[in-house]
Amino acid sequence: MKARKYKHGGKVEMYNPETMEMAMTQVTAMMDKLKRIQKHMTVDVDAWVASKITLADDYLTSVADYLQYENDESK
Repeated sequence: MKARKYKHGGKVEMYNPETMEMAMTQVTAMMDKLKRIQKHMTVDVDAWVASKITLADDYLTSVADYLQYENDESK
């Protein structure tokens, strides 16, 4: 598919719909994995598990904050 144009912060930028679709598919898969993790969590988790959860939380927070800031800026 060809890149498409969209307005962002008063300027026209390009995006690739295939990239957007892939990202949305990954987000949906992550939500499923989070439900699985929550279902199988115990009171006492191994240190490496806690470390990975902390790292994932940091990454997701960075992306969520960036996307929220970008959307707030374009209004």
